[in-house]
Amino acid sequence: MKKQELLYSESVNEDIGPHNEKYRQDFPVEVGASNIEVRLRIDEFDSDDYGKIRLTLYDNNNRPVANDTFYQLEKYLNVKYENVSPGDWHIIVSVEKELGSNSINVGGNINVFGRAVNSTV
Repeated sequence: MKKQELLYSESVNEDIGPHNEKYRQDFPVEVGASNIEVRLRIDEFDSDDYGKIRLTLYDNNNRPVANDTFYQLEKYLNVKYENVSPGDWHIIVSVEKELGSNSINVGGNINVFGRAVNSTV
């Protein structure tokens, strides 16, 4: 039995704002993938001023399948999802209230795990 391996990894390093409270990142999921893990660190965020910040994972049919909400004392947003299907997936990070002229840095990784499908010639 073949062990699970990292099939795809993409880093996230994006500033949300100013005047833009949403960030989207698309990524591919290949045949053989079995689970997705997303871990993002949020820097310099005050939920008293801007409300909550949410990470949502969308499947290849544009349906939300997993989410996490950031509260004042936390540092990370984490989502995991199993039984994935191939196609174009994406995450959206959104802030509840307007940021005005401020910005928030979001950094971390999107990782897709599974078993590589060997091609034969």
